[in-house]
Amino acid sequence: MGIIIEIPDWAAEGRILVLSNGELVIYKEPGVDSPVKVKKVRCNFCGECCMMLNPNEGPFGADDEGKCPKLYKTKDGWLCEVGGNRPLTCCGDPNKANAPNCVIEYEDA
Repeated sequence: MGIIIEIPDWAAEGRILVLSNGELVIYKEPGVDSPVKVKKVRCNFCGECCMMLNPNEGPFGADDEGKCPKLYKTKDGWLCEVGGNRPLTCCGDPNKANAPNCVIEYEDA
């Protein structure tokens, strides 16, 4: 399924995020010439992006081990109890240097 969206000129230079149920699907970093990236490989729910936080980092803080208190374990991996209502600060994908088991990949649109 393809969707065509016209971005107003005033917004084209800014950061653009497209989410589906709180998951980042498409993004463009600031700059007119910055490429649009589309998610090619989805999250594997390793949870690492929410387990390496500083105590006051993120909207919910972190426990003594650096884990977000909204993160919980299921048989299929780690999920956020806030779900699609997560704050925007939680909707980005992790820096792979901090989450080595992250499998998320993007490709140019």
